[in-house]
Amino acid sequence: MITTLTINPAVDYTVKAPELKIGKVNRVEFVSKAAAGKGINVSKGVKNLGEETKALGCIGGESGQFIGGSLKELGITTDFTWIQDDTRINIKVIDDLGHETKINQLGPKIPKEVLEVIEEKVISTIDESEFIVLAGSLPSGCSEDFYQKLINKIKEENNNIKVFLDTSQAPLKLALEAKPNLVKPNLRELGEVYGKELSVEEAVEISKNLVEDGIEMVLVSLGAEGAVLTTKEGTLKATPPEVDVVSTVGAGDSVVAAMAVAYLNDYKIKDMFRFAIAMSIATILRPGAEMGTLEEVNQYLDEIKIDKLELLEC
Repeated sequence: MITTLTINPAVDYTVKAPELKIGKVNRVEFVSKAAAGKGINVSKGVKNLGEETKALGCIGGESGQFIGGSLKELGITTDFTWIQDDTRINIKVIDDLGHETKINQLGPKIPKEVLEVIEEKVISTIDESEFIVLAGSLPSGCSEDFYQKLINKIKEENNNIKVFLDTSQAPLKLALEAKPNLVKPNLRELGEVYGKELSVEEAVEISKNLVEDGIEMVLVSLGAEGAVLTTKEGTLKATPPEVDVVSTVGAGDSVVAAMAVAYLNDYKIKDMFRFAIAMSIATILRPGAEMGTLEEVNQYLDEIKIDKLELLEC
């Protein structure tokens, strides 16, 4: 089973408008409401790809009830911890030119005792999980080293379990020291960790160093240009086909979901990477925060170009 933790979940409202006019009335053509947050999106993707998943995190209020109900309808097992404050609501506006404007709330402050309960729930799932995915931003009240400490606790309990991490800024920088099995920043997020704007070549060099330092896989998203994946076997560059994007919401999360599913099923590195990028294509062709399906992924596998960039000396 693949367990996910979303410490700062959200309800995503995605609307489509011909043009976003600041300071004026905007008429929308499409509205989508979905349970979201990176870890929740990963669970949705895992379920669509045919594997079992459990979603952990904290939710509250009517928006929290919506998330719990939505995941139940999808057949996803959950073990959320309830809080008094409402779960945040994020708004994403997409115009006819493909521009995507995001308005994200910070999320409620999480009491220390709730964080402790969540940590206990994560640890308690270790015996039934092959993977634990820690994903998303950290809410107010949560220390920046939350993921770092949690990864250390997970590995102390069972060093054989795989931990995938998808976060950014200080939580990512600190968590790298705990050596998760996979990290998936985009080019900008990786640059933020190192305090500068990175070229693809610089990102590959950093990824190589992280792998040599003990992180199993570093996957850096390049947006429409694809992604690069670095492991001890080398560095691969994936180039997707050009498609008419419907929504980029959840695209990165779908990559994490597919990487976990492929790893669970013993895919070779190249096939795993191709599978993950095909999943991202299937997802960006769906509206709102909907994840691609296995049938759709299979349609795009042959259209993903994979090139080997270099061999690592390790």
